[in-house]
Amino acid sequence: LFCLFFAEWLDVVIDSLGPTVPPHFFAWPRLPGFTTLLTCTLLEMSARPPPLLAEPLVQLSNQLLRCTHLHSVLVKIVFHRCSVHDVRAVSTTLNLMNSWMTALLHRLQEDRMRPADAAPLSQPLLRSTFDFAFFFRGMAVLFDSEHVQVLLKACEFLYRHFDLLPDHQADKMRTTMLRGCLTRLQLHWSAEVRSFFAHLLVLRLEQPCAWAVP
Repeated sequence: LFCLFFAEWLDVVIDSLGPTVPPHFFAWPRLPGFTTLLTCTLLEMSARPPPLLAEPLVQLSNQLLRCTHLHSVLVKIVFHRCSVHDVRAVSTTLNLMNSWMTALLHRLQEDRMRPADAAPLSQPLLRSTFDFAFFFRGMAVLFDSEHVQVLLKACEFLYRHFDLLPDHQADKMRTTMLRGCLTRLQLHWSAEVRSFFAHLLVLRLEQPCAWAVP
């Protein structure tokens, strides 16, 4: 009930902004009650592992990311509550992050279509608030796993969203991958892992960011 109330409250505020003001540039912390509702939401998410998150709470997390730049906070919460030895937890965590990053990509594309003086772009703001070092450490833990399904999910996630990384951070990710697990994954006993990693290597890590984006 709380999640439904908070989501509906966000919708009412967004509708009141009008079409000219993107919700992610509204000063949400100045709105009475927002900080309290957000704190309760984050505490609820951090109280349980990702597979046990209720569907209304997952939907609320996506709604929040329409309005805010909390991507780094939510990524930290689900990574901290995920065990690399629990395939179900890893799968759920990366599925959650996949939905968040897909929505982010759509938001960035919409911002690029706005007039230059309409509002600042999302990407510079996201770059200044996202903890890339933490994200890279979390991905490194996944790629150090010996479990085939964990490696496949990690390769798939990075393949889908590598183009969202700023150029400088993409170079750091390349260095982490090529130094840390290149030989091990190229020579992995599983043919699926070798194939997934080869696609990631050739079509993402060895290419400029966003080379395949129209």
